[in-house]
Amino acid sequence: FAGMHTIGDQNKYVHLFDVIDRMEEYNESRIAGSKAFDSKYLATHKMYLYALVLKSLRSYNASKTDEIQLKELLLDIQTLYSKGLYKQASEAIKKAHKISDRYENPVADLELIYWEKKLLNEQSGYGKLDEKEIDAISRTENEIAERIRNTNAYWALAAKMVYAIRQKSSIRTDADHAAFRKIINNPLLKDENRALSTHGKSYYYLIHSVYS
Repeated sequence: FAGMHTIGDQNKYVHLFDVIDRMEEYNESRIAGSKAFDSKYLATHKMYLYALVLKSLRSYNASKTDEIQLKELLLDIQTLYSKGLYKQASEAIKKAHKISDRYENPVADLELIYWEKKLLNEQSGYGKLDEKEIDAISRTENEIAERIRNTNAYWALAAKMVYAIRQKSSIRTDADHAAFRKIINNPLLKDENRALSTHGKSYYYLIHSVYS
């Protein structure tokens, strides 16, 4: 990888990587004693190599995971907006929405709506929207916020259930039963359809599987 980001057959970073890679057990004294490296700059070389390796891993993962692509698009949107490239920022928002819908990331959805509003403000878009369109944006934002709140409520119930189980290895007394009933009798656990997200449903099933 270092060879992709640096130039020259005698590249010290490529050589340093190869030397370390061939070691069964890391031994810095062997590297420092090598004629290929100036011991005064070895720490700097290692830090730079570390940064290159991390950059490589980010580049590899960016093509593999929706989460990383989404985070990078959000950074792109911020950069494009700050440069006044509103059309390009809008296209990046559309692309990010598609990934967010697939990945189910309501927090990212809220951030995307935030940038959509900023773009509307910069482009005098509010004057082009009718009342129904304004209500639709507001309703969508409120629905996303409610999904976040709902998922968080299921997470809290699941965490409390797991905590109760760890505290009480077995249910023996009436007090033990009461602690679990307080959780399982929560209205959110009466029907899986009350969970508004995939994560929320996962917590719902986790709680019932642990309690049963």
